[in-house]
Amino acid sequence: MRVLIADDDPIIRLDLKQMLETLGYSVVAEAEDGQQAVDLAKSSKPDACVLDVKMPVKDGIDAATEIADGGIAPAVLLTAY
Repeated sequence: MRVLIADDDPIIRLDLKQMLETLGYSVVAEAEDGQQAVDLAKSSKPDACVLDVKMPVKDGIDAATEIADGGIAPAVLLTAY
């Protein structure tokens, strides 16, 4: 499965990428904000997206909505709350 991950914290992105790859997933794109996640989802066509809720430029909820409503991929939201 091809996955896009988006989180503004590079350490979280690295940890998430390593966990997913250990489980056999292929991380095809990494974004540091919600708008970048939308743009990369359109160009990389992942099977799923894992997005942090609180990110700059565009939050994960708005990005996930745009990605899902555009028929690009389903989204899973992460939060530290």
